[in-house]
Amino acid sequence: MIKTQEEEKSNTPEAVRCKNCETSFEGKFCPECGQSIFEYQRPFRFLLADFTGNLFAFDTRFWKSLKALTIQPGKLTRDFTLGKRARYMPPFRFFIFISFIFFLVFSSYLAKAVVVSDENKEKVYKALQEKDSISTFQKETPLLDSIPSSSTDKTFRIDLSSEATPTKVQSPEDTQEIEKLKTAVTKVMEDPKIYMNSFLKFLSWSLFLLMPVYAFILWLFFRKSSPYYYSHLIMAVNQHSFWFLIGTFVFFLQYIWADRHIEAEFYLLLLLPIHTYFGYKQLYKRSWIRTIFKSLGIFITYGLCLIFAMGAIFAIWVKSEFL
Repeated sequence: MIKTQEEEKSNTPEAVRCKNCETSFEGKFCPECGQSIFEYQRPFRFLLADFTGNLFAFDTRFWKSLKALTIQPGKLTRDFTLGKRARYMPPFRFFIFISFIFFLVFSSYLAKAVVVSDENKEKVYKALQEKDSISTFQKETPLLDSIPSSSTDKTFRIDLSSEATPTKVQSPEDTQEIEKLKTAVTKVMEDPKIYMNSFLKFLSWSLFLLMPVYAFILWLFFRKSSPYYYSHLIMAVNQHSFWFLIGTFVFFLQYIWADRHIEAEFYLLLLLPIHTYFGYKQLYKRSWIRTIFKSLGIFITYGLCLIFAMGAIFAIWVKSEFL
């Protein structure tokens, strides 16, 4: 059967012009700049249908990424480095999504768990009003040691007295630092949630910046198995995603079921080193014994980096917020 000229013309894809770079092409995406031909100036029902389709597509890739990450440690990284990427969410996007959920749940848990009672506030304010200055902190009676607390009540304890301490002439700089400290204590007593959220935001960005350090440690230990840094970085991102995922589950259960005698969810933390070890084993294909020793070396090295980094982060945060 011979097709007419009109039929052949109708079956031929129509060329379109990209509104971003003015390139003529056929298809749904510009080969020059990658922009989609999707048109937003349409009735709302079409936009809603397109949004729903993208949402289900996101869910499909999310659940595939989640399954590969939890059940088969190392598979998500190996597939990504081998070019099998379309079936999964991009690692950095997946990490950002999981970390956002983690810090949301963690901040809600802290807001519920950390409460300063009116009685403790009154004692702190009274101590601040009685003394105009602090000459020095006592070694026998530390800063957090004057407000009594029972074994069941976790409270802040502060001693702002200058009795039984050496008398000395304070410089204007010392007086200014003391006033800043007293102001900081007052602010924390008034609304600890604001400063907890501020610290958590600071902490989240800091942990994000620490991932390349962890990837560099992986490269040091496994560079013979995988010589390129990029694969180790993807491994670091995926493992941090799993750690945040477990943390989210633990603190979520703590938030909704706080009054329990048995907190079995903390046993899930044992999965962290086990999952990490099997991730190394599956991705780098080393022997069991060598993987164990390399894992111990990585845990110790990264643990020291975390301790140093957390101390520096806390000091910088206190300096920027209060002093």
